[in-house]
Amino acid sequence: MAVRLDHPVCRVLRERRARGDRSDGYKVGLAVQGGGMRGVLSGAMLTALEDLGFGAVFDGVYGASSGALNGAYFLAGGSWRNLAAYYDDLVSAEFLSVRRWRTGMMSLDYALGEVLCRRKPLDFAAVLGSATPLHVAITRLDPPATELRHGFGDAAELVAALRASSWLPVVSRGVADCSGPAIDGAMLTIHPYRLAVGDGCTHVLSLSSRRPGPVPGPYSPVELAVTAALAALDRRLVRPRCRAVREYRRDRAMVAAAGAGPPYVLDVLPPQGVASFERRPGALLAAARQAYEQAYRVLSGYRGEGFATVPRFVPVGEVADAEAAEGRSGGAAREAS
Repeated sequence: MAVRLDHPVCRVLRERRARGDRSDGYKVGLAVQGGGMRGVLSGAMLTALEDLGFGAVFDGVYGASSGALNGAYFLAGGSWRNLAAYYDDLVSAEFLSVRRWRTGMMSLDYALGEVLCRRKPLDFAAVLGSATPLHVAITRLDPPATELRHGFGDAAELVAALRASSWLPVVSRGVADCSGPAIDGAMLTIHPYRLAVGDGCTHVLSLSSRRPGPVPGPYSPVELAVTAALAALDRRLVRPRCRAVREYRRDRAMVAAAGAGPPYVLDVLPPQGVASFERRPGALLAAARQAYEQAYRVLSGYRGEGFATVPRFVPVGEVADAEAAEGRSGGAAREAS
């Protein structure tokens, strides 16, 4: 994926990083695509952003499902540690198991209670106090519409939005409660750049979790399963979903025309994809490494050979807490060879 560094989005990001401020009159959004375990790809791209020093150049972070979770972790910092949740924790049957098909195969209690709060704890204070707001997309049922939640008053409000945004009807029963019934935020708005543009962004860096190639249509087996699950909740969701799928196919073609705005959108695509419910740690880590490299090359302009990405060993738990208390958080990080 060759992108010129004079692309309008690249140029604004680099200028903001060099100046150390965002006072240029633009509104720059970071749109993060999720999609279950595909979120490991956009999560890896976020670690590249952090490593390149682009952590504080955005006016808003937008996402749904695992994309919103990734966005929250990005604003809190320490992305390498948090990325490991995909290949360390979410591969567990505690998170996803076909044996629970009657009650819901996916356990958000495990993902948001055990992982988000204990195993890879999110720094809620950092997210809530961030100068860059997090916008979490959810889908309302009555009437069917995508809604952005932001300006969270406390951790409970943020978790409620993340839960609703990740509530995928195919593997979850019923609906989530987020100041009213809600489900997965990507049901009616699939490409996340639309969330940012809809909020007035002039420039958008979009991190996609779907690799280049054909996009399934509304009558593909996967989409038929999704629309069946939506119909079981409320038949009014079916037509907007089919429209969203067709819209997404057009969006992919539009954002591929780099710099054709305004608004200007730069969409980074992973070279290797993973399935939404992939549970092989090796496959997840291999794809994450390639996604990191792709984002790094696009945003740094590096075109040479001899480039490889290796993950880090980062302490989590009591050791990490002790380091943070001493002001040395992340000090024990080591690159894995």
